[in-house]
Amino acid sequence: MLNRNKLLFSQKLEISIIAVLVVLSHAWIPDTDAKMESNEVIEETQVQTAAAYVRKTEPEISEIIVLDAGHGGVDSGSVGEDGSYEKDINLAITLELGEYLSKKGVQVVYTRTDDNVEWIDTTADLQKRIDAGINASASYFISIHLNSSEYNDGARGFEIYTDGRNDDILSLVASIQNALNELDYTQDRGIKNTHEMGSLYVVDRNPISSLLLELGFISDRYDLVYLNSAYGQYEIAKALGEAILAHLI
Repeated sequence: MLNRNKLLFSQKLEISIIAVLVVLSHAWIPDTDAKMESNEVIEETQVQTAAAYVRKTEPEISEIIVLDAGHGGVDSGSVGEDGSYEKDINLAITLELGEYLSKKGVQVVYTRTDDNVEWIDTTADLQKRIDAGINASASYFISIHLNSSEYNDGARGFEIYTDGRNDDILSLVASIQNALNELDYTQDRGIKNTHEMGSLYVVDRNPISSLLLELGFISDRYDLVYLNSAYGQYEIAKALGEAILAHLI
């Protein structure tokens, strides 16, 4: 009888222990739905905090940039050995650059966004490009071009033209020069002062701080392969965009 009582007591004790463990397990393991709701609240708060931080720290850019894709319409500019037109490459890089800057909060004005231009007389064409910047009260005017020489005569590289009218434009030019050199896609032919080499209408007749980029030689097979590729155009536009943005900030 004693042994039976011991057995019953042991069984009851075991059942009690199991019951306690079950209760404790429910107390220790949080409700899954509640936990998920809690995590969602935390994540939403983090997103809102991050968005507020970006709004506070993102610099306000007041400057307006004019982007001028050289040539267009009946004026094809120089022609590559493969038949590609300078005007098309200029436009592709210009639009890529404009998209990059716009996404960063910079107001961009284009002198043309496609090949449908009505300009015929060269002087009138160039003045209309300048007028686009004047009408927009722009801070900078950047003209995109390609250079040309005899096919495959060894001439390659980028050049930057400006009149050096103030330290501000020279600083922007230096920033762009460094950015293009970091790409290492061609040679650096230096910064050219338009007063020393003649006159460039969109630079010297422009009341807006301006520069003209010759991004490479369309007549050189190595420059052309890079300049006429989607990859090269994206890389150049991104490098120019970063340089301009760094200068504005």
